[in-house]
Amino acid sequence: MSGIMSKPQSGCQQPQARACRRTSLGLGLLTCGFIFLIPLLLSGCNVIGAVAQVVGPPDVQPLYVPEQTPMLVLAEDYSDPSASTVDAEQLERFLTEELLAHGVAPIAECEKVYTLRAAQPQEYRTKSIDQLGRLAGAAQVLYINLHAGGTYVGQGAEVYQGRASALVRVVDAETGQTLWPTDAPEGFALGQDSRLVRARPGVTDATVRRDVQRALADQIAKLFYKYKPDS
Repeated sequence: MSGIMSKPQSGCQQPQARACRRTSLGLGLLTCGFIFLIPLLLSGCNVIGAVAQVVGPPDVQPLYVPEQTPMLVLAEDYSDPSASTVDAEQLERFLTEELLAHGVAPIAECEKVYTLRAAQPQEYRTKSIDQLGRLAGAAQVLYINLHAGGTYVGQGAEVYQGRASALVRVVDAETGQTLWPTDAPEGFALGQDSRLVRARPGVTDATVRRDVQRALADQIAKLFYKYKPDS
């Protein structure tokens, strides 16, 4: 029986077919990969933002690192000797807690100085900062000169806003020299205002003043240790 026989493929055509299949497979994988990458490319800013959020901003470095020697914390409104010492005493207490919590420096025995201030204010005023430091057995004094402390009440409504500012410096208790800041002998200036709060049970002039001193103590302590800016 006669018929038309199909011509067998030559050996060189079969590798070409396999090459075509491999090429098609490669193009398919490349296409899938590109499709997968499109959402990532479109959300590139979000991805970068997420990474930045995880890593976070860099630490804030201290402006000055005190020696690990006994430190006296001393706050006062030097310009007004008749001013109440409540704000200064609160600031001293809150600041001492912050310094100890972050290992800034060991705290000297302050009772002799604080007792002298309360019992003999006139004699206390005659003492220099370094003399008070030596009285406490301190090697250095963290001295805070308070200004503009107080609470202001809004007109027509019982709304409070606490306010305080200060000059901060570290003094050598042996020589009386300012250890920091060396470029501003009177001290490093800081200020703290509270948000406006309406008077209500538990919110009074005294509580607002206390909260301002606590926030100011946090600001002052952060001058001397490394911290995260969002902490």
